[in-house]
Amino acid sequence: MTVAWLLNLDAEAELASYRSGRAARPPGGPARRQLEAARAQLTRSRGDGGLVGPGDLVVDTKALDPGEELRCPPAGRGPGELTPLAWSATPTARASMASLGLELEGPPVEVLIEANARETFAGVDPLPGAAVADSMAALRAVVERSPLPRSGLGVSSQPAWVLRRSLSCAGRGRLIAEGWSRGVEAWGAAALAEGPIEVQPLVDIVEEYSTHGWIQESGELRCGAPLCWRPAHGAARRVELPPPSDRDLARISASGREVGEILRGIGYAGPFGVDAFRWRPAAGEVRLQVVTDVNARLTLHFARGAPELLPPTSGHQEHLAEG
Repeated sequence: MTVAWLLNLDAEAELASYRSGRAARPPGGPARRQLEAARAQLTRSRGDGGLVGPGDLVVDTKALDPGEELRCPPAGRGPGELTPLAWSATPTARASMASLGLELEGPPVEVLIEANARETFAGVDPLPGAAVADSMAALRAVVERSPLPRSGLGVSSQPAWVLRRSLSCAGRGRLIAEGWSRGVEAWGAAALAEGPIEVQPLVDIVEEYSTHGWIQESGELRCGAPLCWRPAHGAARRVELPPPSDRDLARISASGREVGEILRGIGYAGPFGVDAFRWRPAAGEVRLQVVTDVNARLTLHFARGAPELLPPTSGHQEHLAEG
């Protein structure tokens, strides 16, 4: 099978733009460099942690700007010889593939929005004090509460809230708030224009996991094994970290299928990733938190976490370049 990949890594921004009716702004500065670094990682060979297999083609959109036209023939291959896949099958991605004569399957945009919105899964395993705010009054009421005490073993010991836009990823679209202020209010007004805001206490994470799955158009659900992708670092390493228990690993694994069932129930089909982490409270043992992020799309760690769920490939690698 020869896969034509379209890596539209700013898919959440497109979905947020669709829901709010506002034009999406192309990423700039650090956000743009982060996207470019992620693209470079993903276009590596699968053996090196990327998505691209031997013989696959990469649709190169260069600037990553929404709506940019693709002006390339499919390297002499007929549409029937290529299987199109995208980071996320957004309307723009489907239109881009259609311009190459390729039909990219995907759920309706409304389903994509619900599947990726933070509020959809906020109640599965919430941190103490976490909430979803759908108005400025609700946001202020949460942020004016006292957040959880910190363990003192992280980078900072200051208690705070983490505010996240409904559709955001890779650390973008979030704000750390130690209390209510004009800055928090201004950020909240812009975020609420795109949907509800998830509010969580800032905690000291010591280990992060992800589980990956794929829902076929037929409804078949398959999940890979849990992957520990970021162990403790920095100051947190001064304290010995007990390994996860068998019970914790089983819960991480089960959370992937649990999310897959919810996604299937709302009509989503395609790849997804479910994050979890262990964190250290101010007192007591390290705790497990599951379903901390859900990405109804491909992820940076998909090829490492569930290579068996990616389509098989053959031949030698090529690129579909523009112009």
